[in-house]
Amino acid sequence: MLSICRNELKKLKRQKTARMLWAVGILIPTFGTLLCIKNHYPFRNLVGTNVLFGSFLVIPFVFSTMLLNLFELEERNHTLKNILVIGVPEWKIFLSKLAAALVIVVVFTGIITAYTVAGGIFLRNYIPDVFHIFGILLIISLCSVCATMPVVILIILLRKRNLIAMIAIILVNEMNCQIYAACFIS
Repeated sequence: MLSICRNELKKLKRQKTARMLWAVGILIPTFGTLLCIKNHYPFRNLVGTNVLFGSFLVIPFVFSTMLLNLFELEERNHTLKNILVIGVPEWKIFLSKLAAALVIVVVFTGIITAYTVAGGIFLRNYIPDVFHIFGILLIISLCSVCATMPVVILIILLRKRNLIAMIAIILVNEMNCQIYAACFIS
């Protein structure tokens, strides 16, 4: 199972879409951190910016795009039937693709944590608790990924195109973002 997951990560590495998503996932927290540092916003605003844009917007979008890209790659190249002939069960293929996309989520959470800690050093002149921030951001990211999971699974099962899938996922993420923000503000 681990070798299948490693192969899925290698497939993502070769994809142009994945490289573009890496750029988006790195640039958005960079802009939020630089904005807060430049305007001398409090550390709380930096954390809120990284949670709102990173965990609620970028991470679910990247997760769903990576997962859909992996499934579309199998369908486009007609390689799924070859894999099934070898004797790999479908559930192992699905779980390996899901695990590869979740690895990407953890990496992006680490990147957002690094930006938050760096911004905390510049804004408050102290080193924030890295593991505490990473834990909070990881929990929030996984919750937002779980919120998009039913839509992603439905799209995979119905074998729809990526454009329609992305529109649906963005709408669901935006609604989730507004609900979470309302819960945190209250």
